[in-house]
Amino acid sequence: PFALGEPWLDTLTPTRQLNVAYLQFEVRRDGWRRRLRQRELTDLEIERMRGRFAVTDRCSPELDDAFGATLKRSLGNSIHGSVDVLVVDPLANIFDGNENDNAEMAQFLRRLKRARDVLSPDAAIVLVHHTAKVGKDQRNEDPFATVRGASGCAARGTAPCSSTASARRAQSATSNS
Repeated sequence: PFALGEPWLDTLTPTRQLNVAYLQFEVRRDGWRRRLRQRELTDLEIERMRGRFAVTDRCSPELDDAFGATLKRSLGNSIHGSVDVLVVDPLANIFDGNENDNAEMAQFLRRLKRARDVLSPDAAIVLVHHTAKVGKDQRNEDPFATVRGASGCAARGTAPCSSTASARRAQSATSNS
């Protein structure tokens, strides 16, 4: 949605179309193509996203000092201008520590920010993280009951969001009608 300048989960509304780099650590490129086809983007939406949205093939989960430069090279000219939003999906496949340890999470986030700074220092970072398993009633009552991992991760975020597959399908059905 950001690459189209559209709101995401009714919480984050960009003031313009944004350039989005989506770092994929789980699904291969053909899986992403299937997902985009399911979204049923119009030709106009596809054209509007050209040069604004790039998805990497499944990345190596090595978040070392060279990662930012490697990412910048792999994106090449696929995004016109600087990256506004850097999406990391999923956190569990790139984070190499104990997700419940605040110190380890803080160290990881510092490494991620260094990589972001090489790519585009002003880019927002969106971490996609799998949720904890809770009952439907508890999830409906408090979506953040499903958040798992170090509190230090959430404390560094300014706009935590929770989404479920059923909520995304409902939003997609609403936006497509």
